[in-house]
Amino acid sequence: MLSSGSGYHDQDLGSTILYSGTASKSSTPTENTAHLLQSIELRTAVRVLRSHQLPASNPYRPTSGLRYDGLYTVTGCERDEGAKALHRFRLVRCAGQEPIRCVGNAARPTVFEEQAWRKLRERMKW
Repeated sequence: MLSSGSGYHDQDLGSTILYSGTASKSSTPTENTAHLLQSIELRTAVRVLRSHQLPASNPYRPTSGLRYDGLYTVTGCERDEGAKALHRFRLVRCAGQEPIRCVGNAARPTVFEEQAWRKLRERMKW
């Protein structure tokens, strides 16, 4: 999931994402990083979710909540030389999908979806 606060130099270019895995406390990759490494080996696609917590400057950022933005193939990675087993992955959007729903009439969430979400949140407050 793409969200803010990672502290790494992720780049979201829409159909290509440079994504930093999580730093380990040892030289062994974290569980999530290991999954992305396995995805490279098996050539399996991963689902990308974008969060409204991405920087406001990101044109692919949803206005609220999370948005599923399709399947991406992890095409490679670079490992940081440090002892924290930090990897930076390259994800490329799989062909044949609908465009990312971030602009125009297809943009998500819609005004109506945001209103419904606000109502639901209000009802869930303790």
